[in-house]
Amino acid sequence: MADKTISFGARSQPLAEVLFAHRKYTIPRYQRPFIWDVEQASEFWEDLASSAEPLFLGSCIFNSETLQETGYVQVIDGQQRFLVITILSAVLRDIIAKYRKDEADLIQGNEIAIVDYRGEPDYRIQPSETIIDYFKEYIQEQGNDITRSNTTTNEQKKVKRVYEYFRQRVYETVNKFTDDNDRVKHVRAIREKLRTIIIISIEVPREEDAYDIFETTNARGLELSVADLLKNMIFHKIPISADRDMAKEVWQELTNNIESTGIELRKFIRYYWVSKYNLVTEKKLFREIKSAKITDWEQFLYDICESSMILRLMLEGNKTDFEKFQHGDKIFNSLFALRCMKVSQCYILLLPLMRNIDKMGTDCSRIFNLVENFSFAYSIVCGFPANKIDRLYSKYAIAVNSIMSNGRAKKTSGDIQRKLSEMESEMKGLFPTVNQFIDSFMEISFRPSMEDARRLIKYILGKISDHNRNTPENAIDFDQVNIEHILPQTPNKASGLSKKDIKSYVNLLGNLTLLWKRLNYDGQNDSIDIKLPLYRISEVPLTMKLAEYIKDTGVVWGQEQIIARQRRLAEEAYKIWMI
Repeated sequence: MADKTISFGARSQPLAEVLFAHRKYTIPRYQRPFIWDVEQASEFWEDLASSAEPLFLGSCIFNSETLQETGYVQVIDGQQRFLVITILSAVLRDIIAKYRKDEADLIQGNEIAIVDYRGEPDYRIQPSETIIDYFKEYIQEQGNDITRSNTTTNEQKKVKRVYEYFRQRVYETVNKFTDDNDRVKHVRAIREKLRTIIIISIEVPREEDAYDIFETTNARGLELSVADLLKNMIFHKIPISADRDMAKEVWQELTNNIESTGIELRKFIRYYWVSKYNLVTEKKLFREIKSAKITDWEQFLYDICESSMILRLMLEGNKTDFEKFQHGDKIFNSLFALRCMKVSQCYILLLPLMRNIDKMGTDCSRIFNLVENFSFAYSIVCGFPANKIDRLYSKYAIAVNSIMSNGRAKKTSGDIQRKLSEMESEMKGLFPTVNQFIDSFMEISFRPSMEDARRLIKYILGKISDHNRNTPENAIDFDQVNIEHILPQTPNKASGLSKKDIKSYVNLLGNLTLLWKRLNYDGQNDSIDIKLPLYRISEVPLTMKLAEYIKDTGVVWGQEQIIARQRRLAEEAYKIWMI
């Protein structure tokens, strides 16, 4: 962009002459999705409500190159603001309709809908295809109740939340008045404030300029992420063919894959890059990609998409999905454990392993188990620095990719094994000492209100319990067990204890065990002597072992015994997870 001059015109205009003028706008294919949420909407509302003068909303950039051909002006920078203003206009329309139907029609006809130059009814802004149908039905059309709509994507949920936020705020101000005429006047005042909002309107005449400007500008609100910028570049490099928009189709598939995993798209793109090319921070990632001199952008996009499918398999796949792999059951168990831990850096290494699993000629399950054990001790228990792990995983992920692409098929298995043995040696050097592990393990406790914490506790107790089992059959099934507090969270009166007395230690891991749900146990608040017979028949080795210990020692279960048991569990856990 620095090598050429981009011509454009800029002028200060009220929205009445831009979004609410006789013009239609559309969101280009390379734009990011609708990402504003209640936080950004509330900031906009507070600015609007507190401003005595017309609110200045920054610059908006438009591309008018295709206006004559399509009838639409492209919104290069300003999508989030234009859509949010349209949502607020819909709220004003729906609220004023309760008092004046004719005024609701005015808002609909002047701020939301439009009759184009051919006399055809349309809407002033056309969102991206990912929300166009939902936005049209529940925001742009009259008479549909968005509060009863079913949302299936994050974008739809954000549109609905923003609408509901604006509706609440407008009602709060309108309901201060008892007279309907005053309420109507107040809605009119908000509408007028919207129409007088000032923007700097910047118009470019060529799509090529639009791509470059998109890459170098950030709008009010949320900055462009590496995912936004990469999407823009890919769409620029892969234009629409005669019968297909390949870039758009594949990018949407990629986005759908990652969205379902719960990992942010920008984070996944970095994981993909550092697993295949070189280690780089997220801040510098786009510059790195841009300077990498990629020659085949279609293949690059397909490759990222394939990796998104692999990540989705690792994060969402069932045990049956892994049956086709050698020792797939062991691989699944380790991946399930990593899900429970909610760690994600490990996928830098696991992506190339899964991508090449059928071609490496070695048992990968051992490496997955290694990553599981290392992640638990290093990250979950001790919380050691993440940057060292980034470096380690990236180094060996790139090495795996290099071995798999060098064409030495007969030596692949040996090369892979040697490289992964080097990695294991480095991991052992980073692994916590026994004292570091035990000291940190002593702090593990249960947060009943957090589902992630519940899964992690089940994983820890289940792993220890399975280690005490003679055979692998009937291993702990997370869905079939409950977390049991040995000393109840709500002690009975006979114990002489209150919730306040036991608050500091009742949720420690040493006070927890597992019980099968099928026992239909409903005496959680009973004393330990009443619970013991149930523990003995639980068939959970950890719980049966606890029952025998209490019976043999005759201890009175309390704070001292809980802390002592947690230390015993810590010592046992170090042996179980040690690499």
